[in-house]
Formats: sequence, C-alpha cells, structure tokens
Amino acid sequence: MNFLFPHFLWGLLALIVPIVVHFFYLRRSRRYEFSRALWVERLKQFNRPYLKLHHWILLFLRLAALSAIVLLFARPQWGKGLSMRLGGTSVLVIVDVSPSMHPVWATLQALLQEVLRQAPASQEFRLLTTDSYVPRSPFLPAALMKEKVAAIQPADMGYPLAYFLERSELFFREASYEKKKIYVFSDFQRTSVGNLARLKGQVKGDLVLFPVRADWRGNAWFDSVNVAAVGDRIRVAYRLQGPKDTIYTIQVGNRVRPCAVGRHEELIPLTEGRIELQIRGDAIEVDNWCGIGWLRAGERQALCGGDPRLLSQSAFQRLFEVLSWPKTDLNTPTEATRLWVGELGHLPGGIAAWVAEGGTLVAFAPAQNTPLAWRNAFFDLEVDGVLAPAPQAVYLTPLTHPLWEEVFVPIGGEGLSLPEPLTVASLYLLRPSGGRVLLQTAEGTPLFWEIPWQKGFVYLFAFPWWGSSLGHHSLFVPLFERLFWRHHGSGWIGYVPLGTRRTFTLPAAEGPVTLRHTRSSFVHTPHTEAQGHTITFSLGEYPLPAGLYGVYLQEKLYGYIGVNRPSSESYSDFLAPAEWEAAGLAVEVRQWSEGAFKPAYLTLRWRPWWLWLGLALGLLMAEIAWSRRLLRPASVSSP
Repeated sequence: MNFLFPHFLWGLLALIVPIVVHFFYLRRSRRYEFSRALWVERLKQFNRPYLKLHHWILLFLRLAALSAIVLLFARPQWGKGLSMRLGGTSVLVIVDVSPSMHPVWATLQALLQEVLRQAPASQEFRLLTTDSYVPRSPFLPAALMKEKVAAIQPADMGYPLAYFLERSELFFREASYEKKKIYVFSDFQRTSVGNLARLKGQVKGDLVLFPVRADWRGNAWFDSVNVAAVGDRIRVAYRLQGPKDTIYTIQVGNRVRPCAVGRHEELIPLTEGRIELQIRGDAIEVDNWCGIGWLRAGERQALCGGDPRLLSQSAFQRLFEVLSWPKTDLNTPTEATRLWVGELGHLPGGIAAWVAEGGTLVAFAPAQNTPLAWRNAFFDLEVDGVLAPAPQAVYLTPLTHPLWEEVFVPIGGEGLSLPEPLTVASLYLLRPSGGRVLLQTAEGTPLFWEIPWQKGFVYLFAFPWWGSSLGHHSLFVPLFERLFWRHHGSGWIGYVPLGTRRTFTLPAAEGPVTLRHTRSSFVHTPHTEAQGHTITFSLGEYPLPAGLYGVYLQEKLYGYIGVNRPSSESYSDFLAPAEWEAAGLAVEVRQWSEGAFKPAYLTLRWRPWWLWLGLALGLLMAEIAWSRRLLRPASVSSP
C-alpha cells in the first residue's frame, strides 16, 4: 500500500492522546454507596470483566476512528508490484506544444524548470510532447530532464492529450518506482484535451494539472477557408473571426485592404500559383497567417471525355477551361478516363463496366423520349412521362449535400435557392433504383440524381441537353468541376488544415513526390500509392511545419500546397477540473502565478473517499455509544 499524500500520516501521532486519556481514566476510582457489606463481593465480581474488556473496546474504537480520519486525507493506494522500490516516484511529464501554446511559451518553460527545481531526488521523469507519439526521453533525474525540457519547441499541430493519458501504462513500463504520477502542462482547450470519456479506468497514475493560459480576448483569426476554381481564377472564401467592433488590415498577396469581421471572398489569377493571407495588427500572431497553393491544371488532360455531340457544343468550351479537357473528341472511355459526359441512348459500349470499376458518368435524358433510348440505361430506371413539352423556366432548390457548399445562398428564411432560373425544353419524371435527389424544382420535381453503381457513380439529369440553358447557367462551371474532383482526388487546390486528412492525386505512373518548404530547408517525402496512371498521397494527419510547400513530381515543380494551423486552436474554450472529475478522474491542480505556485487544492471527488468517511463516522458513533454505556451509574440488584 502506498499513499498519495503521505504528509497527512503525521496525524497518526494524535493516537497518543486517546491512549493517555484511557490510562488516566483507568486510574480514577469510582465511589459506590451501599448499605450492606454482603454486596461488596458481588459488586467486585460484576465489574471485573467490565474493566478488562469494555474499556479496551472503547480504546480500540477511538484509535480506529482517528486512524480512518487520517487515512481519508492521506489517500492510500494499492498496487501489485510491492517488491518494487517504494521510496521514490516515477513521473510522466506531458507537454502540450500545440499552436495555442505559442503565446505562453516563455511562461511554460519557466514553469517546467521550476517544477524540476523543486523536485526531490527520489523522483524520476520521462518527457512526452504532443507533436509525437514517441517519448522524448527515458526516465531521468530532474537535473538531466532540465536539459531535455529546454530543448523542446512549439509545434503547428498537437495530438490530443487523451491519447497519451489513455496509454499511460505503456509509457510507465520502464519506471523504477511503484508510485506513479502524471504531470500535464497545457492550456486545456477542449480541442487539445480530446475525449475524456475514453479515459475512465485507463489512467495509470495520479493526475496533476498545470494550467498555462494566454489571454485570447481580442484575438482575430481566419476560419472556414474554402477554395475553388472558377474559370481561369481561384476563388478564396474565408471568414474573419474576432471582436465585431474592430476593423482589421488584411493582406492578400500584394493587396492590402481594411476588413471587418465576417465572410469575404477574393478572386486570384491562376497564374500566381500560390497566395498568402495575413492579418496585420493582431496581438496574438500565431494564427494570423494562412497559405494556399494550387497544382497545375494542365496536367489533367486525358482524364475526362464525353459524347462528341455534347463536346462539340460551344457551352462545353467552358469545361475545357475549368477541367482542362482535351479538345479532341473521345468515343470510348480509357483506363485513364475518370469522368464521362454522355446522353442516354448514345452511351459508348462497355460504359457499365467502366462505371463499376470506379468511373463517374454524367448522363442527360435522351433527346427523344423513345423506349429504345431509355432501355440503353444500364442501371434500374423507371420513367413515368414527360412534363413541360414547351421550353419553360424552372427555379432550382437543392437538397442538403456537400456538392452545393457555397454554390447556393440563403434568401430570407426560405433556405437555400438560386434565383437564376434554368430553362428546359422537357422534363422527365424519373425514379432510379437506389438514387438520391440532389436538385429539384421549387415545386419539388427532381432535376438531378446521384446513383451509386458498384465502385462508381452515375449523375443523371432529368432533362435532355438539347433545349436547356445549363451550358450558360451560373451553376454549370462549379457543378462539373466538383463532380470530377468529388470522386477522383481532392482536386488541384492545395489547402491543408493540420489535423484533417486530405488526399491529392497527381497524373504520373511513378514518383518520387517530395514537398519542400518555401521558407526553410525542410523537405517532406509523403507515402504515395500508385493507381493506374495516377499517384496519390495524403497530408494533414501528422505534424508538419506550417507554410507553403512546393510539390515536386519526378524532380519537377508541379505546384504548391499551403499547410496551415487548425483554426480550432484560435479560441479559448477551456476544460474545467470539474469535468475531469465528472469523467471519473481524480485531479490535483497546481496554479502558477507570477513565478510561484499558488497553494495547490485537492479535489475530494476521488472514488473511495466516501468509504473512508463512512468508516470514520461509523466508528465515531460506536465510540460515543460505548462511552455512554460506560458512564452509566453502576447498580447492584438485591438478592
């Protein structure tokens, strides 16, 4: 058995008091009055067991009650490895190095050094930082640990603290002592802590929290960054967060302009290749930068194709600009083709097998409503009839789907819509099996379906291409651009918030692929996977220095990717100690203020405390009852 707060065991010295009182009480003589000497012998026999047993029971109850009260505060701990050395303590030091810790880094370093300076010689320490799953040191004495602590640096991404606490038993495997503690240094933002519910019964050590918090009031940061290709430009949409009554200076590339809190957009020429957003004049600078890059659009040729009758239309010239489609007609999808646009009744042979292997087909209703044309659909489809035999304008209402993000805008309280009408010559009533409506008219008639087909997808329009105004509609460009990139890579826009996995696809049969930081010598070689004529790699799920990276494919610059700190680190939503206790975790909090520790307070909400309290109260009540019995006047009954 070990004790979490052994200094309370000095209270056991108070056991001397009931012992002294007990023997002093036994030396006292009691006076009995009786009228006949015959009762003297009977009174002596009656009191002999009373003196030998009852007083010893009273002493035992007093000593046990006082011992239970002392143990209530000393907090005994039981463990299995009693053969281990009991004289010291093994301590895990977990340091939060996520972006929100940057403003308080000097304070954190001073706090770490002070904790190690005050550590007794019987303690050993092991250092972990939240930017790596691997411990930074074995268990070391405090003097050697000071050097390790001084060398750590803040990072641009941190794993949740819950990950390390959940695996504390693994990190304690090389510990020398049975007694274990975990020191956690953090600002304890919810995003930094993680899911506490998973920690119940998993933490193998006593938790001591060291809060280090910055004053985030007045902070401004970029939030909800979204980028998309629009013709020959890049649309950068972002939300500026901060105090609502403040005007900030925003630099976008070489342009500088005042900006209030809210949503803003910038159109950037594709030729620039990369762009940086900067907030000027904000006191907390860690989140004032955002980098965005894009990969080459011209490398995507031969990935898309379509019906020559459709590709010959002037409206599809806009797709050449958006998706870099080849200007030549393609009759059959090849292995490299990822998206095909066609018309039911004129689809190429083998289209069903091509979609089943992961292709994306964009299909329009046939120009002629004939049974033969409809039977060419390889998926299950029911057609009830045709509406609007003459051209008419219909208004568009989308259903909830990521495809429509920032395409449709809310109007009043009526939800999402696009005020620009779409003209169709005829509109078929379709019911595909397993399909999902993505777009409908204001009256509820489906216009656009998403139909899964094994590994691929079919996107079906309920009207024919001929006689519609879709090619000149504002929905045309973002719709087709997103249809392609939704299923075939994350696109050629390079924006990665750390902590969120994003996958990029490059058109090459083999690598290598390297990422080189534009402002330092840091080089990253991601894990790549070859898939036919493309190579994919992922970023965001592991720590990287934030910044703009040049993407080199086979030693040639292919474009840029911006790696950014997560916006979730830019607000101060802290986790209170009571929430740790509610999750079944006993914590001690040590406050650091003006270079010194405030008196640490102990939370009493550790699980077995009420057992010790109940035992102490029960013993006290038993002692009181037994004392009253002893103090009752003695009497001898007459024969």
